[in-house]
Amino acid sequence: MPPAGDPQDRHLSVGVRALEFPRWFVCQGCRRLARAGDQFENKGGRYRHECAKNKSAMAVPARFVGACKRGHITDFPWAAFAHLNREGGQCDRPELYLWEKSSGDIARISVECKNCHAPAATMNRAMNLGYKCSGDRPWLGGRAANEACDQALELLVRTATHAYFPQVVSALRLPDPEPDPLRMKLRAPDLWKSVQNVTALEELTMLVKLMPHVAAASEGHAHDKVLAAVKSEKEAGAAVADRPLRSAERAGSGPAVVEHARQVCGGRRGASLRFERQLHPARTGAKHREDPSFASFLAAQWMGLVDGGLAAEYAAGP
Repeated sequence: MPPAGDPQDRHLSVGVRALEFPRWFVCQGCRRLARAGDQFENKGGRYRHECAKNKSAMAVPARFVGACKRGHITDFPWAAFAHLNREGGQCDRPELYLWEKSSGDIARISVECKNCHAPAATMNRAMNLGYKCSGDRPWLGGRAANEACDQALELLVRTATHAYFPQVVSALRLPDPEPDPLRMKLRAPDLWKSVQNVTALEELTMLVKLMPHVAAASEGHAHDKVLAAVKSEKEAGAAVADRPLRSAERAGSGPAVVEHARQVCGGRRGASLRFERQLHPARTGAKHREDPSFASFLAAQWMGLVDGGLAAEYAAGP
């Protein structure tokens, strides 16, 4: 369950933190289209735009985003799209407006730049423009979350029912074959402590004579077979308990992963320190610390928080 909190308390430590997406908003009054931090002011948790003197209106997230078949999702390239019909491409200081007709038809939705007065571009042209995906993964947060992608960017309505699909992955676990009964006997801690360093038949014969528990375990088995079982057990490693299916892909402890954190965080102390604390055994046990994808996830998360100005708070965390 999420932590309890007062919804009226705007302090950063209260409630559940979330990453903001899309980053582009449109004013419901004058239809100004811009990044949230560029033209809109956050008042009481809502963005507002100063349309004119003594006149303001609420801003809402843009209806359209870009996505690719590999699952990346990003803000639509509004500035580039608005200048499709302009010779010389995008102007130096775009001032974008998003116009929508009451019919809701995509062909009646257009983007216009009032700075250079380029002819408005209608959204039906955005269906097959061939923009390249930037590999953005905003749910991880920060530029460090991006990855290389060669897919084409496709226009997507932010609230469309086909915007998100689950990825169903099946796995089959085949348990290890049961070892022979002699090897099972050798796994007893007191017995294994006695025989683990045996390398020759003469040594084993002497132990059988001197140690009753070794003699009892090897009874009914030729000494050469007992020695072969000891060697097999050494090669296989110490006995391990049966583990859940997913533990094999997340097991271990990882100094390499911590180093990966430092690289992803770009040496930024607040992000990398928080990352290393998350990978500490007291926090995660052994289940995640060797998983590079999990490493990228955490590093990108804390990198995003640093980019958002929360480095000091998180670097000082427990």
